[in-house]
Amino acid sequence: MLLSLTPMRRTIIILALVVFAAAQFKTVERINPPIESDLPAAPHVKSFLKRACYDCHSYETEWRWYSYVAPVSWVVARHVYNGRDVLNFSKWDSYSRGAKGRHLSDSILSMQDGTMPTWDYLIAHPSAKLSPEEVESFKEWANDYLNGSGNSAE
Repeated sequence: MLLSLTPMRRTIIILALVVFAAAQFKTVERINPPIESDLPAAPHVKSFLKRACYDCHSYETEWRWYSYVAPVSWVVARHVYNGRDVLNFSKWDSYSRGAKGRHLSDSILSMQDGTMPTWDYLIAHPSAKLSPEEVESFKEWANDYLNGSGNSAE
């Protein structure tokens, strides 16, 4: 097959393969530090948050096989580290009450407008798509939590 290509196409394919192989040497750090604290959500809320949010917004990231193949690994790592910088459920107790309220409000808005989980995450993880009932359930739990009646995971 490769021999039947024109010299120009053969050169382009070989160069692309060399660049792809060389890219594998540019590795990214994929770590999950110890969990400092966790969001005290009710079990039914926690289950869909783990499915839809925790890969990028906690120290419980599941580093799947494609997160080891460049250039996809670079994108995945950037998503995870940026997500953790914005909101990290594994550091929940380190946030002030005001920050917790902002994070929960922002999360509700992002879930309602469909920007979270992100479209590219949903391509690889279609089960992460939140149903309207799950979004409503999170909203109810968050409101209870902020009003002081949802501080436990019960």
